[in-house]
Amino acid sequence: MASTQHKTFGWIMGLHKAERFTILEGSQSADLWVRRVIKYVVSRQNEDGGYTFCQGIDSNAQDTYYGLTILDLLGSPFPNIEKTVEWLRGFVPDSLYSHYYVAKALELCGEEPNKEHLRKFILSLPIIRG
Repeated sequence: MASTQHKTFGWIMGLHKAERFTILEGSQSADLWVRRVIKYVVSRQNEDGGYTFCQGIDSNAQDTYYGLTILDLLGSPFPNIEKTVEWLRGFVPDSLYSHYYVAKALELCGEEPNKEHLRKFILSLPIIRG
């Protein structure tokens, strides 16, 4: 199921990159499709404000970023944005990837990412000599 969900996201991103949303605009089937995608993404928001594309598991930075990106691309407001920002601010990234997803998600919410956290994380990485 997860691969289908990520394919859906990939398809949405592909449409956006190809600027094909204009082709879909105005048709009833496109409006129905967009409403269904929005409903699906919103249903994947957990009570903590973060998102997950597999119901029943904890929120994660990547799915939160993708959920917000999809809603943004489709022109939908973010539900419970205060809780989402609170969740993102409380999330402790453990990799450069998760730092990226948190920073980009915060930017989508109109918030400034904490660059000092990223700086400290980078400085904590082991130095490889040789």
